[in-house]
Amino acid sequence: MMTSKYHPIVAIALCPLLAASCSSDAEDAFGSGASDGAGAGSGDGAGFAQGSGSAQGGSGGFDACVATGAKAEAKKAPADIIWAVDTSASMIEESAEVQANMNAFATIIAQSGIDARVILISDKGQGQNSGPPQPYEICIPAPLGNGAQPDGFCDGTDEKLPGYRHVVESVTSNDALDVVISTYPDYQAQLRPDAVKVVAIVSDDESAMSASEFVTAMAALDPSFEGMIFDSIVANQGPDECLAACQGSCGTCGACCGGCNPISAAEGAIYKELSQSTGGTFGDLCSQDFDPVFADMAAGVIIGAQVPCNFAIPSPPEGETLDPDMVNVAYKPGGVDPSTKVLRVQTAADCGPGGGWYYDDNANPAAILLCPATCSTVSADTSAQVDVLFGCASELAPPS
Repeated sequence: MMTSKYHPIVAIALCPLLAASCSSDAEDAFGSGASDGAGAGSGDGAGFAQGSGSAQGGSGGFDACVATGAKAEAKKAPADIIWAVDTSASMIEESAEVQANMNAFATIIAQSGIDARVILISDKGQGQNSGPPQPYEICIPAPLGNGAQPDGFCDGTDEKLPGYRHVVESVTSNDALDVVISTYPDYQAQLRPDAVKVVAIVSDDESAMSASEFVTAMAALDPSFEGMIFDSIVANQGPDECLAACQGSCGTCGACCGGCNPISAAEGAIYKELSQSTGGTFGDLCSQDFDPVFADMAAGVIIGAQVPCNFAIPSPPEGETLDPDMVNVAYKPGGVDPSTKVLRVQTAADCGPGGGWYYDDNANPAAILLCPATCSTVSADTSAQVDVLFGCASELAPPS
């Protein structure tokens, strides 16, 4: 299956700093202060103070004592993932692919350490009110779900809360976005305010609702959907294009033509627009190979769940205890020496244009957060290395 990854990837290497010298003297947030030992400090105005020291304990940056360091891991947000799958009669093979791949999708995310909840919106199949189960009924087996009942029917009994919720609702050719909105009360209780929001649509048709209408409506229902990721497995080509191409040689037909027999009802242009505008993943439904796109979607969730510039405080080295006032943060541009100090501010309100870092809770800290100005600099550096140092008095930014 052809997939397009629209999400930009910012990789920040967070590696241990074994030893570094440090100074207890506060320097200017713009790096204008000097540090004795090897040379003058310098900075760039984003809460950094440049020293001439190296990661292994040079001088100029932190030189009043020797600090030991530990690896800082970026915090991960939970993820709430909403799937809406078109179960009209033309979606038999696609419904089976969703069912076959959902456990692998959830497992990839879980193995990354992200607490994910999956919400599936799908019906028993268009027009099915009685009789035997239809092949396009989706019923997720263990471990994510509970599987079908002994008689083969599912009808939502496969759900396993809180990790998996099955909302039984018909999703037809053109209404997937409308159904995600209208069924919100049915899955609202499973959503978490701090979770990354992902919406995924699988359909062989086009949406009747515009991309902007959907984004606006979801944000109005729940502000945590602002900044959501939108993934789609839809057709990259409509039937008219296929038929036109097939007037000549069938060798020029795209994957959606199926030997001059169009697979899709319409190109999913609106869904593709949403995937591109939100940094999501698009997979071409016509290729009929869902494994790669599910893997790419899972990777996108993992990337999206990384909380930028928010680091869990690592455990201090063996034999030491955490003293919040004896912690420093160092940033190594491009992952190479020299490292630069990131100066501490008391709260987010103290950040300002000079940047810096602060605790999530000064009384009982669990995380280190970078101020916006510093975060912008570090996030733009795809080879950045950020280290947390223990044992030296925190370097404080001067009052603004």
